Amino acid sequence: MGLPVQESVTGALNVYSTTAEAFDDSAVRMAASFAEYAAVALANAHLYDTTTTLTVRICSASVAVRS
Repeated sequence: MGLPVQESVTGALNVYSTTAEAFDDSAVRMAASFAEYAAVALANAHLYDTTTTLTVRICSASVAVRS
């Protein structure tokens, strides 16, 4: 099951069972819901990392301009 965020695939969630047809529609919906939340969490972590990196660069540039 893909983890879609903004028209791209962020990762994959694999769910296995040793029993054939072990997952009913409810279990599939629950896994899909979890995958959506996981995709959003990964996207948020990426945005946080990008924001932190840009903040450090802007602060460094500001210090360089003042010197």
